[in-house]
Amino acid sequence: MFGLGGAVLTIILLPDTTGLNLEENDRMQRCLLEGRWSSYHGEAINPKHLSLFERFVLGWGKNYNPDQDKEDLCKEVEEAMKQAIDPKHPNAGGLHQLLRNHVVREKLPDEYTKLLELSFRLSGASSDSNQSEGGKENKV
Repeated sequence: MFGLGGAVLTIILLPDTTGLNLEENDRMQRCLLEGRWSSYHGEAINPKHLSLFERFVLGWGKNYNPDQDKEDLCKEVEEAMKQAIDPKHPNAGGLHQLLRNHVVREKLPDEYTKLLELSFRLSGASSDSNQSEGGKENKV
């Protein structure tokens, strides 16, 4: 009896994330936590990955739009690049997170190349500042 109830709950509540990139799921969760849920249009809310409860009761699949997601991802990449090179508050954390995201690599190959170039430039600048006049690195 309880086994049957567990099976029914599993069918209703468990999403099928087979083939879904974990980075994409994390991106969806960040939008949810930051209160930007209505602005997320990515693969994580594709109806094929949602549970029956998420699809029919919560209606999460309604916002799925791959073209809009590509535009949103472009904006995220541009914002991360601006933050990384900001002279007052440099922040390369978002840049490195996007570099690890294979969704960016697949959907936006040109932007991914720009991210790599910027990352190499920033890492080269930081390693140059850690070197002394004799050419040996100072340990920080």
